[in-house]
Formats: sequence, structure tokens, C-alpha cells
Amino acid sequence: MFEFAGCLHLAQGYETLDEVLTAKSATFTSRGPKIHDKERKWAQGVADLVDSLVGKRNAALGLERVNANVAIALKELGLSIVDAQQAIEIARTIKSPEEFQCIVAFLRAIEVAVDKLRDVVAPDLTENQLWSQRYVFQKNDLVALDTDIVGCHGYYSHFS
Repeated sequence: MFEFAGCLHLAQGYETLDEVLTAKSATFTSRGPKIHDKERKWAQGVADLVDSLVGKRNAALGLERVNANVAIALKELGLSIVDAQQAIEIARTIKSPEEFQCIVAFLRAIEVAVDKLRDVVAPDLTENQLWSQRYVFQKNDLVALDTDIVGCHGYYSHFS
């Protein structure tokens, strides 16, 4: 499994994982105009990993979503690229009992949050006033914004 740098601890304790590697990004936002170099290095790293695990460079590699230049680079490095979108989407529909527990925990947390929101929302209340109900910033506070939709236990969930 690949996990973001600084987040390797999120994968600890799962008996289904025997190895966790640091994920490397190959996106324009992570590299800007030098993205092509980053994509080539990323592809080389994947090709080397496949070679070390499978023992041959021409192994089939299923891709779900990836930059076109990454797929081209992987093919140029000798990998046989196959579309894995359907297999991945079907696999995502299968939920373990633990995943259902995560989904329920996420929904319970959202219900609490929505109840609190409902209690304070009123006509003429601005968005800034609403969000300041939760906390008044102090000197030297760190302010962060995370737009990922990650629920309880790192389980990706969505609420709208």
C-alpha cells in the first residue's frame, strides 16, 4: 500500500497490509512546469517496484486513473498497461464488516455535526459568524484547511 508522507501511521494495525510505502505525487500541482520529469521518475519507480515484485519488466499493470504521460512512460519502460477501472469499481462495492462500521461511525459523526449546525443557523448569520461558533482563534494558532473528504478511521466518505 502507498500512503502520503507523514501519514504512514494511518496504515498501522491492519492485518491485510504487509508493507506500506511512501506515496510520491506525479501531479502538475506538485511539480508545475517540471511535471514531465516528475512523471518519468514516478513511472520509473513503479516499473522498478513491479520488476522487484514480479521479476519481469513486461508484466501487466492495471491502471485506474493516472496522467496520460505516466501511462505512456510506463509503456515505454516495458510494462503492459491494462485498464483496471471496472475491476476497481466493482471491488469498491464490496464492503467488509469493518468498512460498514467505519461508514456508520462517519454517519453518526455527521449527524452530530449537522445537529450542531442546525442549532446555530439563523437568518442574517454570515458564514464567518457561523464557523466562529466553534472556536475563537488564539495567538500563534495554526490554521489549516483540508478539502479531502476523509471520514472516521481514514475511510473516504462523502456527505452533501
